[in-house]
Order: sequence, then structure tokens, then C-alpha cells
Amino acid sequence: MVRETELAERQLKRTLGPVSLSALGIGAIIGAGIFSTAGTAAAGGAGHLGAGPALVLSFLMVAVGIIRLRQTRPDWPRPFRVLVYPWIPLGAVLTSGYLMVELPRIPWIRFIV
Repeated sequence: MVRETELAERQLKRTLGPVSLSALGIGAIIGAGIFSTAGTAAAGGAGHLGAGPALVLSFLMVAVGIIRLRQTRPDWPRPFRVLVYPWIPLGAVLTSGYLMVELPRIPWIRFIV
């Protein structure tokens, strides 16, 4: 099996150059920053209180809004299509619901007050 990978026709071609690899690395850094910012906004940090349920509730509202919009206005043009469309918003709804249930009582009290 190892000998098969040494054959020229079985080897991968190197198509990414220095510019492409640099852009890929910068995109990964920016993407990680975006995801960690959402977590910090929900949980809070040393200098600020977290949004708690409000942030997760907003994610839930957006996911439900996407599902509702696609059901009521399927004829509206969209710039791209998602292959597994029905499952992604449903997964977002279930994940947001789970995160809201798992929050401790104190953030809910701050959210209501």
C-alpha cells in the first residue's frame, strides 16, 4: 500500500502557492477570532458582563426566521444555495435551545430583570 503512494500518478499535486497559503492562514485566524468573540460576548469577560441568554435567543430567532422565510417566500432570489438547507437551520434551532436550557439560573435572572 505504501508503494502505491510512491507512484507518480498516485501523488497529490501541489497547487497552493505562498500567497494562497498565506490567505488560508489569515482566513483561519480571522474565522477563529469571530467564533471566539461570540463566545466571549455570551459568557462575558474580565471587563464586562456576558449577554447570556440574549445572545443565544438572538441566534434562535435568526434560525427560526430563516426557516419561516424560506417557507413563505421560496420564490425570492438568493445569491447562493445550501445543499442541506432544511437541516442547517433546524440544527441551529436545536443547538440554541440546548444551550438555553443548559444556562445557569443567574444569567436568566439578569436577562429577565
